[in-house]
Amino acid sequence: MPEALGLCSLVAADSHTPGAIEAILVDKPAHKYLCGRGSLKGLDQVYTNGKIKNSGWAVSYADGGRTYLTFTNSQGAKRITFNCRGYMYAAWDSANGYVQNPAYVLLFYLAFFLGVAQEDLNIQSFLDMAAYFVDQGWDETGKFIAQEQNESNASLQELLVSFGLRYWNDTDGRIKIGRRDVSTYTSAEHIFCQLDVLDRPEKPMNWGEAINYLAYTWDNFPCSNVMLGSGVTLNQDSIDFLGEKRSDLAFPWTTDENMALALAQEELFRMAYGNPKFNVKVPFFWLDHVDIGDVVAIQDLFGINVLGLGEATHYYLINSISPDFKGYNIALDLEDTTYLLGIYDDESQPLLDDDGSVLIGE
Repeated sequence: MPEALGLCSLVAADSHTPGAIEAILVDKPAHKYLCGRGSLKGLDQVYTNGKIKNSGWAVSYADGGRTYLTFTNSQGAKRITFNCRGYMYAAWDSANGYVQNPAYVLLFYLAFFLGVAQEDLNIQSFLDMAAYFVDQGWDETGKFIAQEQNESNASLQELLVSFGLRYWNDTDGRIKIGRRDVSTYTSAEHIFCQLDVLDRPEKPMNWGEAINYLAYTWDNFPCSNVMLGSGVTLNQDSIDFLGEKRSDLAFPWTTDENMALALAQEELFRMAYGNPKFNVKVPFFWLDHVDIGDVVAIQDLFGINVLGLGEATHYYLINSISPDFKGYNIALDLEDTTYLLGIYDDESQPLLDDDGSVLIGE
């Protein structure tokens, strides 16, 4: 059953036939096709076997708000595709009158496609991320298309990657979203290895996971099996040091080239020299002070430092928290986030493209 969020528009090109979504014939005698399980903002173009049809059809809403396309005459075995503006929800609509902000696209997916109850969602975290996308100028870049039944976890992961987001369950058990950035560094809790850590910390570098050459794609149209955009970004310093480590990354549900480039470059910063982690055990009371997604500052007198002064305020992101109720401690799986500081200059200014456009930052 078709589903559509955001602007879904695929025009004619040599590599594909036009029409973002394929309609489903549901009433042959009435020449009636299903276009969406919910109410689409509108259909912009209709195609029959790839040829635009400017008249002889009408849109209607029935059966609890489903969107139908009805033709005046039979279309036989022709393939019917269309471009559209997706589902609407007043509180989350963009200025264009339908859901486009990536945070709200994700929220709509969770609330209405997967049926997650409101009390199980940390709504404030979605509002915070929606404001972030507005600040970035990316508030009309989100989309989602389900041409047929998809595996929900795979679709959810695609949405998170496309928008540069991560999600977890907060201390109240609600789904919370966020992203890696430097804004939380000033409020980070400090963990002193010689005072707070119970066992010897583990600090794997995971060199084998390094990525320094990234081919990326964006703007997916499943009914034509095409990604509309593609690009390559690389880290030459890492290539010189480790050799070329290639990988592919898809951002299927963003329509914006600059957003895709920014997210690809952020991933390259993160993985250019492996995937450094820091694994520690701390007393149980730390559960009251930290949460998944928080940034903590590690203080280690014996940490590696070029001046031999130890490691001070080395920032890590909490990926997971594993309580040990018998041992009365918690294990923290931490991700090194110092790469984020490389995205900003000394005055915390955003990373800029060659033409001066903002890639990452405010």
